[in-house]
Amino acid sequence: MPEPGGPQQLGVPSKGLGRKVTLCLSVAIVSCACWIMSPAQGDTIQVRLWMSFNQTPEEEHMNDPWVIPAAPANTLPPNPLPQSLDNMSIQSNDVPTGHVPAGPVSSGPVPSPSLDALIAVLKWQTPNWAEKLWTEHWKPSRYGGAKAWAEVDAVIDKAGHRRCGTARDSWSCNGIGYARELNKTRLWNSSFDLFRLPPGTQIIGFGNSMLAELVHTVICNHQWDLVMPSPDIRTNSVIAHSNTSNITLALISNDQDIDGSMKPWHPADLVRRADWRAHVFVVGSLNNKQEQNATWKDERRNLLAATSPDATIIDLPGKHTGDCCSTLGCGHSKGCENKFIPGHTCLPGPVLRYAEQLVHVMHQAVLKKDLTQSCLGVGLERPSYECV
Repeated sequence: MPEPGGPQQLGVPSKGLGRKVTLCLSVAIVSCACWIMSPAQGDTIQVRLWMSFNQTPEEEHMNDPWVIPAAPANTLPPNPLPQSLDNMSIQSNDVPTGHVPAGPVSSGPVPSPSLDALIAVLKWQTPNWAEKLWTEHWKPSRYGGAKAWAEVDAVIDKAGHRRCGTARDSWSCNGIGYARELNKTRLWNSSFDLFRLPPGTQIIGFGNSMLAELVHTVICNHQWDLVMPSPDIRTNSVIAHSNTSNITLALISNDQDIDGSMKPWHPADLVRRADWRAHVFVVGSLNNKQEQNATWKDERRNLLAATSPDATIIDLPGKHTGDCCSTLGCGHSKGCENKFIPGHTCLPGPVLRYAEQLVHVMHQAVLKKDLTQSCLGVGLERPSYECV
């Protein structure tokens, strides 16, 4: 039983549905090269060029290093802990009740060394990507290089949506089917504003690419002063920080030496070494087989919670991005269908509604309120109901 006032773990497993058509071109002991075929004209098209042996399509680790060369690190002045966590609120996406002003709350910064300490412990020296977040792509596309990204950008621009420069190619789409869905997808609702959290709020997440797509969608719909992706572009790890509100959102994803895939105590060790004073942990699933063991999963979560006893844990195992506009390479071949499948969805797209709910849940977590009322499905393997 959870302690009074502590986060509760709910578990309602849901089997994924959906299908894909795959033609393997070559098979070896460690990999196979496959084309993912679209069964109908006008569908969203994705091509997956490789799949490592004994790994899921979303697991981005490979044996050979694939690392961006280091550049001088951007340093920031120390940032604060929140002065007050009990006087903030945010509206739910379920019943809009009027305009909420966008932008950070009016409060000056107070010092905290946690951001610089976290960067130092991670030993990242990547350039600041904040000014390029909506114009350039951090990761190369494995499905056609710059030309593939240009085709993705053209559809997004024409629909009036915002690009996401830290998105993976496996979360990105083009084609007539995607354009049709994107044209009827509402833009990000600015009422869901992470910068309205108390100044100095620090959030860190650990999980696989399913959690990463949700967090990167949040990052790409806010204007940050620092966006620092991991120099290892096989991972989805990133740090985002606002100088004005002194809010930091960090993510460790598909980074097996840190995220708990190798040892369940690695996330807690990172937090302790960085002296990270977290207010919110977001805990997703991992791609390792060990986490299928409940003991491994619970140990990772409990050790992490022990580093910051006052922090709230948002449990998001499984997939919480919805299924409309799913990428074909992950098993969905037609437009928007109301079924849960284990694949990634197109970013931007209806995933925006689920990312908005993540912001809402983060506000609720800081306020120590019930997290289970959101459609996002906190504590469940899938959303509790559709957020679109």
